[in-house]
Amino acid sequence: MAGDKSISDVTPKFARQPIKDWPISERPREKLLQLGPEGLSDGELLAVLLRIGKSGQSAEDMGRQLLTQFNGISGIDRAHSRFITVCTMPLDHPIL
Repeated sequence: MAGDKSISDVTPKFARQPIKDWPISERPREKLLQLGPEGLSDGELLAVLLRIGKSGQSAEDMGRQLLTQFNGISGIDRAHSRFITVCTMPLDHPIL
């Protein structure tokens, strides 16, 4: 993964829009295909794995949030999958 990129990457002005509305060159999945995994930030790579965001939050926003919450990729690796699932659920989810 792109270890040289900061967890707090600058948020693009279109980040509040659904990723499908972003310019094609900025979409994480398309960037992955064009540049390979080393060309993406950790947040972008997580966005590819998450596939979808939630209301008001793109998958990339959620990826960056997880990186912050768990202090990077190694923290996510050590976290229990149930905890990560709860962190990515909408606040109005019946489980919460």
